[in-house]
Amino acid sequence: MMPLDLPTTVEARFESSGAITPLRFTLMGRPRQVKSVGRSWDVEGEGRHILVMAGHDHVYELLLRTPTLDWRIIGMSRIEDAIA
Repeated sequence: MMPLDLPTTVEARFESSGAITPLRFTLMGRPRQVKSVGRSWDVEGEGRHILVMAGHDHVYELLLRTPTLDWRIIGMSRIEDAIA
């Protein structure tokens, strides 16, 4: 996965169970529709990391930073690179 650190705007569904499901996000001002959501995990002091697939089979790592409640794109890879 290629490391990034880009601000983003995310439209997400927040469930009462604590699950967060991103639906759409922006990449450099352009909207991206989430095709599927992969695993997620919490890192103390950082926030919730969520893997999503969007666009032309690209996987993005989104981070909801809990201290500030802002979203970042912190990684990206093509699905072909992930399985090679």
